[in-house]
Amino acid sequence: MQRLDPHSQVLAQAADWFARLQDEHCSPAEQAQWAAWHAADPAHAAAWAKVEAITQQMAALPAGSSRLLASTARRKVNQRLLLLALGLGAGAWPIWEMQQPQATHRTARGEILPLTLADGSQLYLSSATQIQLSETPSQVQLRLLAGEVGVRTGQRPWQLSTPHARYTPLGTRFSLRLDEGYDELAVEEHSVQVDTLAGIRGLVQAGEQRAVRASGLGPPQSLAAAPLGWQTRQLVAYQMPLPAVCAALDRFSHARIDCAPELAQLQVVGVLPLDQPEQALASLTLALPVRLVRWPWWYRLQPK
Repeated sequence: MQRLDPHSQVLAQAADWFARLQDEHCSPAEQAQWAAWHAADPAHAAAWAKVEAITQQMAALPAGSSRLLASTARRKVNQRLLLLALGLGAGAWPIWEMQQPQATHRTARGEILPLTLADGSQLYLSSATQIQLSETPSQVQLRLLAGEVGVRTGQRPWQLSTPHARYTPLGTRFSLRLDEGYDELAVEEHSVQVDTLAGIRGLVQAGEQRAVRASGLGPPQSLAAAPLGWQTRQLVAYQMPLPAVCAALDRFSHARIDCAPELAQLQVVGVLPLDQPEQALASLTLALPVRLVRWPWWYRLQPK
């Protein structure tokens, strides 16, 4: 077993704390323990600053690599990635080697990329998104590797794919987001045919949004207000559950954003700026019986 010097031991502790704080099951007691550890020794604060610097570099990478830290909620994976980036793991992989080279287009966290294709199709890449795009005279093919896209089809037929399903737009405007274990499809105009990995076929009509898993389609739900509002960096919420609002802000933020489970029944009505998460969260504290608690790389709404 590799023996670490005292400096490396503190770095390893900082990496472990970062992974624990990113875990969705992190308890208030653990948060208090982290604060005590951070304040106990200037070396701890210095190591934490180095971990923050590394995670800032990771945040600039494509979503499939950098956001793994905050999305998998698996402490061992998060810690190993940081240890590798800090040079404490076997091989000390350079950060850039975690990129997915098959992506033809990608955005950083907080970035939105609009594209106009040769046939007039309009494509928007949301925050922390990776795609593999292929155009031929007869078809547009898009593989969604991470994140979310908004599409208004042009003259050529489209086909999109994810690890869960294949999507054939039928002259339409829609958005598609790749999440953990499922896709979220929202159709504004016309319809989109869905063929899941298990061979289940369905049709999602205008005004509907549905969760799509490899095993099948979830029940249709009414389309949220302005589901493509993120294209103009706005979250338009109408009776939107607070956890969903936090999740939408989180997708555009370098820091983790969530809310306490007991706030799940609260609903939000209003327009929030996606690119100014602190301002958005401050607005929520004025409109709802909630308060904002801040930790490094983590904002949480809790009951007042």
